[in-house]
Amino acid sequence: MERQSLKKQIFYGCAGIFHRVLKVAYGKKYFRKEVPFLSKILLCNQGTYGDVFLSTFLIPGLKAIYPNCQIGVLLSPEMQEAAVGCPGVDKVHFLHHWLQPGDSNGKKIVKFLKFHLFQKKKLIQKLREEKYQCAINLYPFFSDVVSLFLKAKIPFRFGFKSKGYRELFSHRIPWKSGDYLLQHYKRMLHAVTGKSAYFYSPWISREKVGRPENYVIFHIGSRDPKKDLPVCFWKALYERFKVEGYPVYFTGKGETQRTFINQITPNADENLCDQLHWKELLPFLFHSQLVLSVDTVIVHLAAAMRKPFFVFYQNTPDPDLWRPDATNSWAFIKKDPTLYPLVQRKDENLIWVENFKPEEVFEKAKQTLREKAVLMT
Repeated sequence: MERQSLKKQIFYGCAGIFHRVLKVAYGKKYFRKEVPFLSKILLCNQGTYGDVFLSTFLIPGLKAIYPNCQIGVLLSPEMQEAAVGCPGVDKVHFLHHWLQPGDSNGKKIVKFLKFHLFQKKKLIQKLREEKYQCAINLYPFFSDVVSLFLKAKIPFRFGFKSKGYRELFSHRIPWKSGDYLLQHYKRMLHAVTGKSAYFYSPWISREKVGRPENYVIFHIGSRDPKKDLPVCFWKALYERFKVEGYPVYFTGKGETQRTFINQITPNADENLCDQLHWKELLPFLFHSQLVLSVDTVIVHLAAAMRKPFFVFYQNTPDPDLWRPDATNSWAFIKKDPTLYPLVQRKDENLIWVENFKPEEVFEKAKQTLREKAVLMT
């Protein structure tokens, strides 16, 4: 652990020196603080579906403060569904980023070389041709995209004061630990515009009306298998809902999750894994009565729609960052003596458990559904 920390200190120390040299080379022109009226803005997020979806919350505010501005989005091609076709997005660019946490060191090196030798130059040229005035990097972890923005001659570059190439941002936004990611994005929007502005996702239509159906959604898999709960938990929970007469549907992505679902339900009609595209998933989620999910984009969508949801955290490094601020929700988190002191939002909606118990979850879910039914009558 100490050795890794020392390696990081050496890396960031050397990078810091290089970046200060780079700042001098580019001059004050690219590090001005006073932001003019913006007509072309680039949003960047190298994260997964949840991160990209939450990034769209800035779009209405930017469009309101800067009428007729064009907004581009830079993201991984695997996440394009969360941006392509989104109201307010005028152009989408793709970044095949080399640094992915799940990759082996060998794979990272290969992707690093491929990116810097073949892809980087083309991307910089494309961004330069677009003549963006401002780039907003919404990815809070290690990121080297700001160097691309500088080389693309984007004069105003906003990012968080987190580790990485932060010296190359023209504007660095303080990081407040304990907050939900969306709160960080809200502060970012205020830093860019200097005003209070609309803050909601264009994906979530405010005009949708109608009484929700009575079905429940289970989303049982994530991109990180360490976050997933065992089949026996979901099967027992599924059976309790079915006994009580609630229709249950499973959403998911990929062969692994489809196989996982098949072990729980014999009914093929209930398994919607890979059957709903992004634009089909949104109304399906909107008309549900309750959502139960591990740590995935489904949780952020449900929170944005103000749908009741239950989320299960296991091996999630920073639950505060990913847990939405929602009163009609419950978060079950597995007890971890090393994690407990780091969690700052210990409110009544956060339940610490030794093990995830289907019966306990179901009773809490039934109570939530009853309270919701009373409110709707």
